[in-house]
Amino acid sequence: MAEMHPVTLRFASAELESAWRAERARRALRPFRATTGLAIALYLGFIVLDQAFLEDVAGRLLVVRGFVCAILLGILALTWTPAWQRFHGWIVAAAVLVSGGGIVTLLAVGRGEASLHWAGIMLALMAGYGLFPPRLMITAGVSLLLILAFNAVVIPMALLPLAIVIADDFFLLAGAIVGSLATYSRERSSRERFLTTLHLEEERQRSEKLLLNILPEPIARRLMAGEEPIADQHAEVTVLFADIVGFTEMTAGMKPDDLVRLLDGVFHEFDRIAQDYDIQKVKTVGDACMMVAGLSGTRGDHAARIAEAALDMRERIAQYRTPEGEPLRLHIGIASGPVVAGVIGRTRFSYDLWGDVVNTASRMASLGERDRIQVTEDVVRLLAGRYIFRAHGPLEVKGKGTMETWFLEARETAVPEEFESALTLA
Repeated sequence: MAEMHPVTLRFASAELESAWRAERARRALRPFRATTGLAIALYLGFIVLDQAFLEDVAGRLLVVRGFVCAILLGILALTWTPAWQRFHGWIVAAAVLVSGGGIVTLLAVGRGEASLHWAGIMLALMAGYGLFPPRLMITAGVSLLLILAFNAVVIPMALLPLAIVIADDFFLLAGAIVGSLATYSRERSSRERFLTTLHLEEERQRSEKLLLNILPEPIARRLMAGEEPIADQHAEVTVLFADIVGFTEMTAGMKPDDLVRLLDGVFHEFDRIAQDYDIQKVKTVGDACMMVAGLSGTRGDHAARIAEAALDMRERIAQYRTPEGEPLRLHIGIASGPVVAGVIGRTRFSYDLWGDVVNTASRMASLGERDRIQVTEDVVRLLAGRYIFRAHGPLEVKGKGTMETWFLEARETAVPEEFESALTLA
């Protein structure tokens, strides 16, 4: 919980204080407009009563009521300006002072004929305390000013017996004390609710960010919107598998911290590559990584983006070293074709792909050669004329039989324009 001053209730953080005041101004806007409009209506409504019961002073009272209504209309107009956001506490205080001050002025102008005692002042204070209280210090100051103004009028002009004035003061002071305590309690509760809401929003954003790290953003949005189940058929995508050559033997003697640090660096590099080429890293298993392009269906260059990512990946990962100081090498396999993509799990979500192309890409990596990018015939067809391939010959693939495979060697032409920025970052 953020630190608050025990009396003023101000947050120690200026940024937090500013945010709370902005939120308070937003919430107080509609009730303030409604109540100020009601105050204007009441002042105007009493004109009829003045004509009926206070005919001798009705003219003078009309002037006061008209003047008060004009000021209240001006204050009300401020709520449609930037001033409300910055000074809403003082604007509320001004409205209460004008409303209560108008009652005191009516007492003075009407003399004994318009003796409303403390009831009208209390009504103004109750509106301020109950509907949209300004901050505690402002509330207490407004209460004190109205009580002093009441006494400054009724005592010198002898409008009321002293005993009645004392009784009225007692009720006004009691109301001010109770109102100030209520204001203090409401403001403290308001600030605590604000902090709780802020904390919940931060947790929601943290959870959303975590979900976005686990799932592709469109899928995460659909999941957060309550869609279930999430399953999509994609007619053609390109899938890449990559794993570290000799990983099990290489890490046999490594310390746990060193192993985790190495993998963290490698997979962080995979994340950057996925971001650079607008492809989705689906999952990691051990030292292996699976990526896919084409799930969005809005771009037809999925094979080219995967090819560029594979070439770039091979270069970037070579910057990492084995415990013996040798550069890391990868097996990389690529295949293109249809897949089904979806989310499984209830408490721990997992986004995955299913289809023959997934298994084929995995086999291309596991049956590939050190530091080579092995691809299927579909990939060669999609990239023909733009990349250099070398035939690997027939390969026996589990579940597929004999397949013709190729090695992706390099780019045939200059780097495609859409990939230049990614390669510059690399």
